[in-house]
Amino acid sequence: MARFKVASAAAAGMTTVDLSAGTEGNTGMKGAGTSLGGTSTLQVAATHGLPDAGLDAYFNLTQIDAKPSGKHLLHVKLTVGTKPTESSNGNVFLHALVAPSAALSGTNGYYAGFMRTSGGLDRIGSANRVGTSPGGGTPNFATEDFIADFFIQFDGTTATHCTGYATDSANAENFGNTANDAGGTFTNVFVGVMLSQANASPSSVVTWAGVTLQYAWV
Repeated sequence: MARFKVASAAAAGMTTVDLSAGTEGNTGMKGAGTSLGGTSTLQVAATHGLPDAGLDAYFNLTQIDAKPSGKHLLHVKLTVGTKPTESSNGNVFLHALVAPSAALSGTNGYYAGFMRTSGGLDRIGSANRVGTSPGGGTPNFATEDFIADFFIQFDGTTATHCTGYATDSANAENFGNTANDAGGTFTNVFVGVMLSQANASPSSVVTWAGVTLQYAWV
């Protein structure tokens, strides 16, 4: 399995992930307008894919190595500088993703982030385990930046809980908490992003720009 290291350090003790060095999967969902780096444009093609039992969502994962001694919480921050202008005929998602390997496997890992509704609203993409259909809820976000702060609790090599908050310039709301252990053994930890589209016959591409992914062990 390929192993990739993190590219650059961010302010306030967080490290920025260079998505151009990540391991990708289900790339048919990645729109032609996608560009990957420390700051990325992520476009969902007019193609179906979800992190449910079908595990056919686009993913991009980078290894950050093992949980450091004495650390039990991983903070992952997903920031969107420019929100979508398009809408599809179903809900579309951009998520931060934490997994025990550079692949999607049922129950192995957690995800959370943002949802673009079929009506063109931007909302929370609720926290879930991989292998579960994505969902979301209010508040509606309006003014960029959109920021998702996602927290994963570890007990040794087991990921035991995830929770977090999403915000725009005016609002903050809890993602909710997923209390079930994630499957898999987190001997090494991988972080990345995931793109999903719910409709079986999507009507449009959907684009998030100015996207950054950062992490810190706390």
